[in-house]
Amino acid sequence: MAKPYAVGLLSAMAAATGLISLIKGAKTLNDIDNSPHGKNVFENIKKREDEKQSEIAQKTAEFNQMKALHEA
Repeated sequence: MAKPYAVGLLSAMAAATGLISLIKGAKTLNDIDNSPHGKNVFENIKKREDEKQSEIAQKTAEFNQMKALHEA
């Protein structure tokens, strides 16, 4: 059985790792925002997300068609 202080230490380490990741992410976003190409980065990210959402919608429609055929 784990010692209570070991569990607390692991929890603290996990929280610190999450905090470090959050800080790094914030710094990266700040760097992108200050970059002369920052707007292009966000536009490309949005374009990729829109394409992904479109693909999901298409697959959902295909699935619903197959489901309707199967149920008929």
